[in-house]
Amino acid sequence: MNNFAGLSVELLDELKETAAPAITALDDDKRAEIDETISMLTGNLEKIAEHGRRADNIVKSVLEHSRGSTGERRSVDLNGLIEEALNLAYHGARAQDQSFNITLERDFTQGIAPIELVPQDITRVCLNMFGNGFYAATKRQKEGGEPNFKPTLKVSTRDLGIQSKSASTTTGPVFQPRSRTSCFSRSSRPSRPARGQGSVSRSAMTS
Repeated sequence: MNNFAGLSVELLDELKETAAPAITALDDDKRAEIDETISMLTGNLEKIAEHGRRADNIVKSVLEHSRGSTGERRSVDLNGLIEEALNLAYHGARAQDQSFNITLERDFTQGIAPIELVPQDITRVCLNMFGNGFYAATKRQKEGGEPNFKPTLKVSTRDLGIQSKSASTTTGPVFQPRSRTSCFSRSSRPSRPARGQGSVSRSAMTS
């Protein structure tokens, strides 16, 4: 997809150069119309390439996630890892429910130094957290009776010097204090689908 989009942009440039003499002979309105059309096509192809790169990253994340954790720690870009996990969680939710929709807001601190961790494990933790946020926000939308309510999930990263922090906030119901303390505790019973798994997150975060 990316290759075809890039090739198409090059072909458009060549077409514009080849047709330049004929285009020059046209009146101003016709030239402006042709330039606008070519510019629009170029912009669309650039968007296709962008979505193609994003899809490529999602597929890579799915493959890594499906292979499970090797326990191998490596230096990674925290913002990049969280961005990929967020896209993976969103498109996964969309695949399960075509009517699912939520506004995603990103507040990433730039310049965070690479962090040594097990990418697959932290990706799994992020997927759990984002899945919980999606569930809470959409539940409020369905049950809250608020016609102007817009489900929103905001993801933030912060550089705290010797450590970095990632957090997500949602417009869904607020966690009670008891629920917050059990988010990363071992559960004696299986979690409901789409509501996260505290034991999985605890295992990944403490390894």
